[in-house]
Parts: sequence; C-alpha cells; structure tokens
Amino acid sequence: MTHEIEVYVRFSETDALGHVNNVSYLIYFEEARTKFFDEVCGNKELAESFILASVTCDYLSQAFAAQILKIETRVSRVGKKSFTVEHLLKDKETNGIIAKGTAVLVAFDYKIQKTISIPSGVRSRLENRLVSN
Repeated sequence: MTHEIEVYVRFSETDALGHVNNVSYLIYFEEARTKFFDEVCGNKELAESFILASVTCDYLSQAFAAQILKIETRVSRVGKKSFTVEHLLKDKETNGIIAKGTAVLVAFDYKIQKTISIPSGVRSRLENRLVSN
C-alpha cells in the first residue's frame, strides 16, 4: 500500500550549483508524509498524536529546477509507541531514483510531555497500510 504524490521543483529550492538543495528533500518528504497521513488517518488526529523522532535521507542522484518528482510513501514498521515510513523520491519522467528516506514518528502526549502507545484506531489503520520489505 504505497501512497504517491508529485512535486514540481521550484527554482528557489535549488542552490548555487543549480541542483536541488539537500534541505529541500526533507521538505518534499514532509509534504508526502503529511498527505499520506491525511489519507490514512486524518491530518488533525496525527498532528495531535505524534512527534517526529528521526528522519534520514540518502542522496542518490541530483534533481533540478522545473523537474517533476514523484514521491512514494509507505509504512514499513509499526511498533508499540512508534512507526516508520519510507520515502522513495523518483524522477517522474524516467522513474530513476533520486533519494531514499525514512521517518520515525512516536505517539506523544503533549500535555504530559511523554511518549504513549499508538492509539488503537490509528494503529489499525497504519497496520492496514504496512508493507513488508
């Protein structure tokens, strides 16, 4: 169960060398993750229940202004208090892989400032989207 979005690379997202700045990839992943969560659970519920604990990005190829990228997002692990999503960023035209990333999100109670178990309703929806490697 992979979720997919497209991203148009704006000139402002590039650096002096003409390719997409490394920080922009994390922004693309965040956009993909947000839209994925909105589809799976509803964005408000997730925003109030989770905190980002870790994010990684492996840069495999360059991207450039005016390029259209495709980001595939999937759930790869669901634990008691956290879950992991994987991102695969590709060139839309060639399907060539540009970057791979992960994000670990932790269920968090902002009032008491502590981790909590993933709420059962959210856990069920995430497990329904779980993809084995």
